[in-house]
Amino acid sequence: MMRTLMILVMVFWSGSALGAEPGAFTGFWKSQCKDAFGLQIKPFGEVGKYSVSFCGPGGCFEPGTYRPLTTIENDSEYEVISRDHIKVVGRGGSRTDYYKCSKDTDPTLRYKTPSRKPKENYPGRKT
Repeated sequence: MMRTLMILVMVFWSGSALGAEPGAFTGFWKSQCKDAFGLQIKPFGEVGKYSVSFCGPGGCFEPGTYRPLTTIENDSEYEVISRDHIKVVGRGGSRTDYYKCSKDTDPTLRYKTPSRKPKENYPGRKT
């Protein structure tokens, strides 16, 4: 009985009640996995802290410059829904859903290119 109580206290105290082990948030997170931009989340600095950087086809913000280093769990700027779903609090208190789309923190990001050439002779085109 005492051992069970100690284990429950340790789980609660460590903030891992949702089962997030160290490094669990590492990866690339997007609102929609088809997007060409998102959040790079990776361990940085102190043990248990993460860098959350916005990235697009042009690159990523330097660690700690887009958002402050965080533990994610037990941080009021984040709400952990599951291992693959978090909500991030933005300016004005809005919450944006992000889903882990890759464990890779540096995926290739490209904007979608048009699949067909534009018409050469369309109304209004200046030649």
